[in-house]
Amino acid sequence: MSEMSNGFTKNDFKNLRKEILDEAREIVNSLDEPPKLTIVSVGDDYASQIYVKNKIKTCNEVGIEVNQFTMKPTFD
Repeated sequence: MSEMSNGFTKNDFKNLRKEILDEAREIVNSLDEPPKLTIVSVGDDYASQIYVKNKIKTCNEVGIEVNQFTMKPTFD
């Protein structure tokens, strides 16, 4: 696998991510109640939508409950 400019490979980063998520999952599973993340999104900025989507995906992978509220921007 080809190295990136920092000397690491994509596989190195994938393995590190897996280790971190495995550890987070163990911590979450050891708790009496799962932690919860509440996200309040305002507007429809595409970059923000991707960011939130990735947070939700990661939370689901480790067992963190997620609530998302999406609001339309209003100007009075």
